[in-house]
Amino acid sequence: MKISEKQKAFVLYLCKDNLSQTDAYIKAGYSPKGARAGAARLLTNVSVQEYMKKVMAILSNAEEQDCSPSLSVE
Repeated sequence: MKISEKQKAFVLYLCKDNLSQTDAYIKAGYSPKGARAGAARLLTNVSVQEYMKKVMAILSNAEEQDCSPSLSVE
Protein backbone atom coordinates (compact mmCIF):
# COMPACT_ATOMS: atom_id res chain seq x y z
CA MET A 1 0.00 0.00 0.00
CA LYS A 2 1.64 3.20 -1.20
CA ILE A 3 0.02 6.40 0.03
CA SER A 4 1.36 9.95 -0.08
CA GLU A 5 1.61 12.33 2.86
CA LYS A 6 -1.15 14.49 1.35
CA GLN A 7 -3.40 11.46 1.06
CA LYS A 8 -2.70 10.53 4.68
CA ALA A 9 -3.48 14.09 5.77
CA PHE A 10 -6.73 14.01 3.78
CA VAL A 11 -7.84 10.83 5.55
CA LEU A 12 -6.92 12.17 8.98
CA TYR A 13 -8.74 15.47 8.43
CA LEU A 14 -11.74 13.58 7.13
CA CYS A 15 -11.91 10.95 9.90
CA LYS A 16 -10.39 12.58 12.96
CA ASP A 17 -11.39 16.20 12.50
CA ASN A 18 -14.76 15.42 10.88
CA LEU A 19 -14.22 17.89 8.04
CA SER A 20 -16.21 17.62 4.85
CA GLN A 21 -14.53 15.83 1.95
CA THR A 22 -13.89 19.12 0.17
CA ASP A 23 -12.52 20.88 3.27
CA ALA A 24 -10.30 17.91 4.15
CA TYR A 25 -8.95 17.89 0.59
CA ILE A 26 -8.04 21.58 0.72
CA LYS A 27 -6.60 21.44 4.26
CA ALA A 28 -4.42 18.48 3.23
CA GLY A 29 -2.66 20.80 0.80
CA TYR A 30 -4.49 20.19 -2.45
CA SER A 31 -5.72 23.04 -4.65
CA PRO A 32 -9.17 24.45 -3.87
CA LYS A 33 -9.83 24.46 -7.60
CA GLY A 34 -11.64 21.22 -8.35
CA ALA A 35 -11.52 20.17 -4.69
CA ARG A 36 -14.90 18.47 -4.74
CA ALA A 37 -14.00 16.25 -7.70
CA GLY A 38 -10.49 15.66 -6.36
CA ALA A 39 -11.82 14.54 -2.98
CA ALA A 40 -14.26 12.17 -4.64
CA ARG A 41 -11.43 10.76 -6.76
CA LEU A 42 -9.25 10.19 -3.68
CA LEU A 43 -12.04 8.28 -1.99
CA THR A 44 -12.08 5.78 -4.87
CA ASN A 45 -8.34 5.11 -4.49
CA VAL A 46 -7.87 1.61 -3.01
CA SER A 47 -4.81 2.62 -0.96
CA VAL A 48 -6.68 5.58 0.51
CA GLN A 49 -9.63 3.33 1.34
CA GLU A 50 -7.37 0.81 3.10
CA TYR A 51 -5.65 3.57 5.08
CA MET A 52 -9.05 5.03 6.02
CA LYS A 53 -10.18 1.64 7.34
CA LYS A 54 -7.09 1.45 9.55
CA VAL A 55 -7.61 4.99 10.86
CA MET A 56 -11.30 4.35 11.54
CA ALA A 57 -10.43 1.15 13.44
CA ILE A 58 -7.90 3.01 15.58
CA LEU A 59 -10.35 5.82 16.30
CA SER A 60 -13.14 3.37 17.09
CA ASN A 61 -10.90 1.40 19.43
CA ALA A 62 -9.76 4.60 21.16
CA GLU A 63 -13.37 5.69 21.68
CA GLU A 64 -14.20 2.34 23.23
CA GLN A 65 -11.26 2.70 25.61
CA ASP A 66 -12.11 6.37 26.17
CA CYS A 67 -8.56 7.55 25.62
CA SER A 68 -6.71 9.81 23.23
CA PRO A 69 -5.88 7.87 20.07
CA SER A 70 -2.37 7.47 18.81
CA LEU A 71 -2.56 7.68 15.01
CA SER A 72 0.62 5.95 14.10
CA VAL A 73 -0.72 3.92 11.18
CA GLU A 74 1.72 2.10 8.88
